[in-house]
Amino acid sequence: MSDSSQNQPARAIFPTPEFVERFRARYPLLAMLIEEKGMEYESFFSMRKTERLLGVSTRTLQRRIKRGELKARGIGRGRFHAEDLEYLIREGRPRRGNCDLDHLDAKHSDI
Repeated sequence: MSDSSQNQPARAIFPTPEFVERFRARYPLLAMLIEEKGMEYESFFSMRKTERLLGVSTRTLQRRIKRGELKARGIGRGRFHAEDLEYLIREGRPRRGNCDLDHLDAKHSDI
């Protein structure tokens, strides 16, 4: 009996150290939140992961999408690109209305 696993290429480890390094350089505020929450580095974040990352509800994210403060990508369920989340965190406050992310401003004001 032959061991077929010897013939298969090694699986790539994701995220790679290079990906993480580029991510941290490009999205420093988002990277800080990811590390604080113990989450994985990704290019796109699901609605559920975004809720956990930002500490907001689904409804809050839906309102931000509707008001144009957050861009949802993908078909069906909302998925958010790291660039869009970094922008939202960096801006700190939406263009109008109260900010549901005020806790991020105080927590990360030294950056």
